[in-house]
Amino acid sequence: MIPPINEFILWANCTNKCKFCLQNLKADHRCVLSEDEKLSSIQKTYEKLSDLPYGDILLIGGEICGGVSKKVAESLLSLIEFCRERIESGLIRYLYLNTNLLYKNLDIIYDICSLFSGYEDHLRLTTSYDVYGRFSSIKDKKLFFDNASAITSRYPEQPLIVNTILTHQYYTSGITVRDIVEKTGARSVVLVPYIPVKYGDEMTPTPDEIFDSIENAESEYPGYIRKYVDNFDLKQDRTLWEYHSNIDSLEMCESPLASCGHNSNFARVLGGKCFVCELKKRYKRYINPDTVS
Repeated sequence: MIPPINEFILWANCTNKCKFCLQNLKADHRCVLSEDEKLSSIQKTYEKLSDLPYGDILLIGGEICGGVSKKVAESLLSLIEFCRERIESGLIRYLYLNTNLLYKNLDIIYDICSLFSGYEDHLRLTTSYDVYGRFSSIKDKKLFFDNASAITSRYPEQPLIVNTILTHQYYTSGITVRDIVEKTGARSVVLVPYIPVKYGDEMTPTPDEIFDSIENAESEYPGYIRKYVDNFDLKQDRTLWEYHSNIDSLEMCESPLASCGHNSNFARVLGGKCFVCELKKRYKRYINPDTVS
């Protein structure tokens, strides 16, 4: 049985405002947490973590590893060290950390990787590379690649996971999963389906573009599709927590499921049909090869 995952949005204010990000669209960018509020969010998360049963943990922003004060950085590292201790004690399976790597000072990332020396497989360090909608300049793109390469060179035992939003622009660029691996040193690249606010906008790929991209990844890395489908079809109980400064408390957020059991947002990928259900139908031969004639 797969253990549950508790996801914590420590602070929602993002430093990048990607065009494809649903959280960016719904966030109130006028509401930027103060240093004291960020410290309170970390403390509330620590308290909640202390009471949780065995499972996975995700810490996310906004951006939590760049652009924070020394005091917030120290508090965040204490929280992450606490997570590492719970891993040692068998109370956490994986710690997921998401970061955009669009900042110059990597000290927090380096400290995190050092904390997980010997426990690298329990840290899912995740970032994002996107052909369109993420980088506001060539300078930003270079900073991202320089940072990713610096991390994977300095900590070769620490897996880096790169998410890439599967937009129309990704498909037409001709870039491949292998290209991203070679440029970043990533252990794996996940083609994340684009969830449009309005189906058919400039970033929406056609179904053929989506499936061609996934099948191209399979041709580069045999076995990619099976892992890909398993990942999105994962039956894992999820609880999302977000800190609200007006009440100085963590509040549980709803993540509605469709009748098929998958997140309702997946129906927006293909304009009505559940993306994960369609994956399972289309790629049955990869998932259960022994049952396909």
